[in-house]
Amino acid sequence: MTNKQNIVTQDPIITVMLSYDQTSGITVTKKDDREYWVKIYSLITCQLTFEEKIGGKSKNYIKLKEVEQNS
Repeated sequence: MTNKQNIVTQDPIITVMLSYDQTSGITVTKKDDREYWVKIYSLITCQLTFEEKIGGKSKNYIKLKEVEQNS
């Protein structure tokens, strides 16, 4: 049986992936053309466990699609 729960985010989600150990969901969200966020949610508690802003300065123009993870 599959458990399903919606997680509300402040900004649109660009990419979602599972961690290698399948205990976390990793998202890339886009605030605007200058600021993206990488966020990690626990799939057990559905709580946000990590977030990092990429860009966010007036001279930045970035495009972030996905992130890589190591073991």
